[in-house]
Amino acid sequence: MSAQAAPLADDPVASTRFADSYLLIANSALTAALGMLFWVVAARRFDAAEVAAAGSTLALVTLLADISLLELPGAATRYLAAYPRHRATLIKRAYAVVVATTTVAGLAFVALPADGWLGAIDRGEFAWFAAAWVLIVALPGLHDGILVGIGRTAAVPAKNLLFGAGKLALLVVFASTGWSDGILGAWMLTGVAVGVPTTVLITRWSTTGVADAQTDSVDWSEVRRFAPLHYLAGLLMMVWVVAPPILVTSWSEDAVSAAFFVAWTIGLISMTAVDAFMRPLTVAQSSRDGTARDATRSYITAAWKRALPVVAVLIVVTPLVLSVFGSDYRQEGTIVLRWLFLGVAVQIPVAAIVADARGRGDHRLLLGIGAIIATGILVAPVLAHVIGNRRDVGVWFAAAVVASHGIVAVVGLAGLRRSAR
Repeated sequence: MSAQAAPLADDPVASTRFADSYLLIANSALTAALGMLFWVVAARRFDAAEVAAAGSTLALVTLLADISLLELPGAATRYLAAYPRHRATLIKRAYAVVVATTTVAGLAFVALPADGWLGAIDRGEFAWFAAAWVLIVALPGLHDGILVGIGRTAAVPAKNLLFGAGKLALLVVFASTGWSDGILGAWMLTGVAVGVPTTVLITRWSTTGVADAQTDSVDWSEVRRFAPLHYLAGLLMMVWVVAPPILVTSWSEDAVSAAFFVAWTIGLISMTAVDAFMRPLTVAQSSRDGTARDATRSYITAAWKRALPVVAVLIVVTPLVLSVFGSDYRQEGTIVLRWLFLGVAVQIPVAAIVADARGRGDHRLLLGIGAIIATGILVAPVLAHVIGNRRDVGVWFAAAVVASHGIVAVVGLAGLRRSAR
């Protein structure tokens, strides 16, 4: 690949990557809308205590699921693109690993006390299959990574539309019956109904369209070197996603916890939409398709042009967004959500740099980014404790997200400018 590559817009393969990025952005927008509707119904039809308990439980299950995934979605995208003839083997191994790790995590979840330092755990009437919850929550992320890696990006929004709409429909049904476990019930039952057929489809697709692919053998030694460091970096970067909901729901009263979880969920979806836009960049840098080396800068420019006006509007209309949840959610949620919408702007270069480093196998850069972000997030509860205002710890977390990502963005953009010279 030449140092002076053609602009990304002139590269037909890279243009395909952009098309995949827009599909994933559409998927994120759809997921955000359905997710917001889900929590609107939950906030209006269930008690604040039930919303807080379900939020705390889902945050804990999500933590266990993310730990159990071993950063396989990103690794799957990278290696499935690099070794297309070995899709079936790579996918089977990924499933086997995730089933094993989520089983262990699920058993650990069952063994946790119902009211410990991690907050209230609401297993309700689903305790009999609670060990499977971690697998149910982990599978959608793994499926997304595999589908992008095998070139079936269009299936991602279709799958998540079914999941979001089904989850919302079941929530409405359960709310009408007065079932207190309706939030978790809608989530888990829909996860099973969508996850099983998706797994079947992926298994079938893994053996199609690879007859003319390269015959390169998988460099398993390179995979073994990359995987553990990639996982460690992923754990560090995961801190900002899962730690705040768990700590806030453990420290605050029900109304504040519920407001924070609703706002955090909406803001998190907005920020992960940026990650989704950048995901095909990993494919571009790991597959041998001749994509321009300056793809990272092109992705950042394109994302900023489209995202910043949206961010500005969202920051202004945030109170209106949260007003549909009711007055209990407005004050706490508005502050948190405005910070996180601002975080979308600084997340753009961070997500691009992470996707680029993952595609090139630069685990040292990934570890450095993860360390900066994790350190910034862990400082937030310390400051809240020192100041003595635990009620506002959610706001501290949201501000820490923006600050830590901002540091990475400044350093990363400076590095890109130096590499361009």
